[in-house]
Amino acid sequence: MSLPAAINSPMQRTHKALALPLVLTGLFVALGFASRARTNAHLAWTFCGVAAFLLGWQLWLFLASKRKGIKFAWELVSVPSHYVQATVQFAIFVYWGWYWRDVYAEAPLILSQVAFLYIFDALLTWSRGQTWRLGFGAWPIIFSTNLFMWFHDDWFVFQFLMVAMGVLGKQYIRWQRGGKLTHIFNPSALGLTIVSLALIFTRTSGITWGEEIALTQGRPPHLFTEIFLCGLVVQYLFSVTMLTFSAVIAIGLVNIFYLQATGVYLFVNSNIPIAVFLGLHLLMTDPATTPRSRIGRAIFGGLYGAGVCAAFWVLDALAQPSFYDKLVVVPILNLLVPLLDRFAAFGVLGKFARWETAVGPRKVNLAIMGCWVTLFLLMLGTGYVEAPHPGETIGFWAKAAEE
Repeated sequence: MSLPAAINSPMQRTHKALALPLVLTGLFVALGFASRARTNAHLAWTFCGVAAFLLGWQLWLFLASKRKGIKFAWELVSVPSHYVQATVQFAIFVYWGWYWRDVYAEAPLILSQVAFLYIFDALLTWSRGQTWRLGFGAWPIIFSTNLFMWFHDDWFVFQFLMVAMGVLGKQYIRWQRGGKLTHIFNPSALGLTIVSLALIFTRTSGITWGEEIALTQGRPPHLFTEIFLCGLVVQYLFSVTMLTFSAVIAIGLVNIFYLQATGVYLFVNSNIPIAVFLGLHLLMTDPATTPRSRIGRAIFGGLYGAGVCAAFWVLDALAQPSFYDKLVVVPILNLLVPLLDRFAAFGVLGKFARWETAVGPRKVNLAIMGCWVTLFLLMLGTGYVEAPHPGETIGFWAKAAEE
């Protein structure tokens, strides 16, 4: 059995719908001043300024509705992929935060972003004369964003700008897929990529915690295993196993070729950085912005793995922080999704789709999950992950330099 795509409640139209964004704005301010905004003037002004902007927008909509007799439409929409992904991401935060307590200290600011996204999405939707779909969608977007980047308190306004860019991309950059109008880009990946490119070109990465996040995710013991186990839940329910499986294979092959060609490891002191492993489970696997065909997903995942390796190499050559490597690839691949699905339906590859239909997509996904579990256990047993790496020893690099 598969989970339904969404569970909707009847659409409602009312002037009083603006009360919810108003309440959320109050919650937004409260969460802000439950954080370091009490002692940091820059952060306090950020929350005051953003709240003033949101309140001004709400006032404009209220006056327009009174003048034109407009009623705001909204409906409750429960999409299983949203709350399942959010639950998995929350589990990662809890475990990671136990070994880096700054994660727990960041909690009010993370929750404030959830409130901001709800408000911004509602106001933007109503300003366009559309129905606001209220559900759990804000949570995985914010959790996914914050698993990879936070701005320092003095620059935290850019955190809200990054979230806003994801919402704008979701609402305005759309196309037809399977007869349905849907967004092109993974919202969190789009915001992260735009901001990452801006930081790279301006060489201002130091105003974020991006590098510290990537490094501290290596502190918790057995985090690879936790991510793997949490990923199995998403892979079973939404059949995205092939994305992760093919990405890991691609990274492994690139590692082998790079080591043979250069005598050193691509990722210096690891075979797969923990932040990359997290990205190929919980960033690029959004079912709405990845191919629907199994072959298309295999190619998408393989390109993601190879793309991360290429991005790491380019960033290293440019003397830029490497933590951007798993972020900047996703939007490019999102644009290729229709092409990959068409390619997967062509010729011999199309026969696989017909065979999959005959066997049953759920059974095929279980078989791929079996392959992925086997591969991960092999990686774990051989020390490919969660074991001391030769690149961490002075002896390896001394020998490499001598050779």
